[in-house]
Amino acid sequence: MDTTKLREEIDEKLDKLKDMDPSTKEYSTAVEGVTKLMDRIIEIEKLDTSVTHNENQMKEDRKARWIKNLIDIGAIVLPLGVTIWGAKTSLKFEETGTVTTGVGRKFIDRLFNFKK
Repeated sequence: MDTTKLREEIDEKLDKLKDMDPSTKEYSTAVEGVTKLMDRIIEIEKLDTSVTHNENQMKEDRKARWIKNLIDIGAIVLPLGVTIWGAKTSLKFEETGTVTTGVGRKFIDRLFNFKK
């Protein structure tokens, strides 16, 4: 929120206070008015800061959710892709009848090991 006009009003009232007698009731009333205006500016600035902070927090939360969702999707897709690749590879090796590596042999054993 723009507080320019409010600040200008405070400056004008402060300039008027310079010419007034501090012992008068009018001076006390003017000081109270300036004080209220200054309090309003402080409250507006607090509100603006709070709104800005909330907006930034929402943006950060949105980014965090996207990253978490991408990691969750990757945690599902990657093992699934490795399993599919391993199954295709093991079926290819099964056609030839040989498995050339220990890792491949273990993968085939785990893939086709059905406990009853």
